[in-house]
Amino acid sequence: AKQRYCYGPYGNPLGGFTSMGVEAVARSRDDHGSDGGATQTTALPDLVESFVFKPEEMTKPKPPSMDEAGHAYHAALLKVLDALHKVTAAALGLEEDFFAPFYAPSAKCSLRLAYYPPLAPSQQTSSAVRYGAHTDYTGYTIL
Repeated sequence: AKQRYCYGPYGNPLGGFTSMGVEAVARSRDDHGSDGGATQTTALPDLVESFVFKPEEMTKPKPPSMDEAGHAYHAALLKVLDALHKVTAAALGLEEDFFAPFYAPSAKCSLRLAYYPPLAPSQQTSSAVRYGAHTDYTGYTIL
């Protein structure tokens, strides 16, 4: 049933579901981050499932139980993001609204919901990790 919400490979512009063993974020390190453009193509797939919720995406369905809650959670996190921007600006001695133009007219932030299902014994002895080392490069990551 989850596959119904898979709209393409991880990172596609529609968001959606990615099953366990597909994504390998350690392979995605690139010139956007502060890791000097390192690439790692040998990392094992991550032991995680995820759904990338994009509230502005209206062409593909979202799971019914997630649609309303996802919009509400996303809206709440945008308030947290705004507060983080103000605190960061204050700490750096900048104007309170310094970061606002970078997110205008509205922040285009995705909500990545990760699920770490129980592992089979063979997965527990693997060198794969739940979520590989990577660089986030689009602003804040709120855990």
